[in-house]
Amino acid sequence: MSAERGRDTHAAHTASTAHTANTLRTRARGASALVLAASMLAGCGPAARSDDESTLRVARVSPVDRRDRDDDEPPLRGRPPDRDEETALREAMRIAERLRALRFVEPVPVRVQRRDDIVAFVRDGIEDDELEEARIFYVALGLLPEDVDLRALLISVMGEQIAGFYDPHRHTMVVRDDVMEEMTRLVSRGGTILGTPSAMVLVHEYVHALQDQRLGLREDEQHERTIDEANAYAALVEGDATLTMLGIGLAGSGRTLDDLTRTRGLLRAQLGDDVEAGPAGSELASAPAILRAPLMSRYLDGLVFTGALHGAIDRPPPDRPPISGFPAIDAAFADPPRSTEEVLHPERYAAHAPPAPIALPALATMGDEGFSALDEETLGELELSVYLAQGSGHDRDREAAAGWDGDRIRVYHRDARAEPSMAFVWLTRWDDEREALEAEAAAQRVAGTLRTPAGAPSVTRRGRALAIAAGLPAARVAEVDAALATLAGTS
Repeated sequence: MSAERGRDTHAAHTASTAHTANTLRTRARGASALVLAASMLAGCGPAARSDDESTLRVARVSPVDRRDRDDDEPPLRGRPPDRDEETALREAMRIAERLRALRFVEPVPVRVQRRDDIVAFVRDGIEDDELEEARIFYVALGLLPEDVDLRALLISVMGEQIAGFYDPHRHTMVVRDDVMEEMTRLVSRGGTILGTPSAMVLVHEYVHALQDQRLGLREDEQHERTIDEANAYAALVEGDATLTMLGIGLAGSGRTLDDLTRTRGLLRAQLGDDVEAGPAGSELASAPAILRAPLMSRYLDGLVFTGALHGAIDRPPPDRPPISGFPAIDAAFADPPRSTEEVLHPERYAAHAPPAPIALPALATMGDEGFSALDEETLGELELSVYLAQGSGHDRDREAAAGWDGDRIRVYHRDARAEPSMAFVWLTRWDDEREALEAEAAAQRVAGTLRTPAGAPSVTRRGRALAIAAGLPAARVAEVDAALATLAGTS
């Protein structure tokens, strides 16, 4: 699966074709961020209105008029903001600048869209061939039901969630019309937008525009990434915007972001367990965990990760100068986390210890059995935790996935009339044998209940190396065992 470029801020975090679902789920806006904000800011009063003299203007030009837009990007639907909307947007830009400690280089074009326009944007961004590959990939692992209509699922979840987004290809922000309506009602009465859910959406998205203008967001999307690397980069981008957003409520309560970030564990402790499930009764809350968990991780784990950078909780090695606050987050854009392990355990980011390189066995004769290789990928600690949680009633098994030191998976498929119609081989390495034993126990539990078109998985461990495989012809098992023995003996 080739690396793809997304269509908005979050899809600047390139992902493989198999991860089209992952790319699209990063479009989610509104409910995810706002539920998080509500859980963090309960009891906080609105911040004081800024008197900052900004020269910022809200660009009313249509994105199609910009010379630097991609030639293959169709024009965005919607309309330019009216005068009252411009006033609200200007205030949100000032707030974003002040809280994020960055200044805009140029005005940000804005389009106001109806919900139907946003749903159409999601629908038009779906590549059916790539989506089918993503479906097969995750069906083989049991993470999606075989009969899932992934297109309909993505459209329903994303159409519900998006209240706004920033598109780095057009350098343009899109805001849903009902969000703008709330803003303009306040402005027309001489009030401030601060303290409203819609203000949080606007500030969050303007942070993405600042990332684009000042931190090279769009340039970075040219990097091809594994699924794991894409999830890690997305956590940096979303965590930064979410941390900034929290400053709206904190400013009015007499607290600062420093108060939240300089104490280890404080941000994580203030996140309720129910936040990760998504808004109750929403399409997101009922979606498969492989869609919901990585999406929510971008906000939740991303917040904790960027909070650790901001508070300099996990100090860098002696050869790196100490840095904290938003300058530390700025620096992370130049040197982003390389795995979700580094996001979930910020001390690993500070150490920058790369995961183990893993070579899968060639299994060259799989073609003789009618199988074609769909893709080879690295899922990382985050998505491995989703796999290991299957059948547990939870989205993720954090404890079983902790200690990850690298993985590589290859998925095969063939004519659906043959059984098994799918197969996969997945090698993982762990920090030590104790961690491998814990992962093995979770994988065995999953294997005891999981039935997919690839069949029941087999789980084999040698030292700190673990293999999970399903659907492989018996003659290929010896190749997997040999690769596992080699990985176990790697220092």
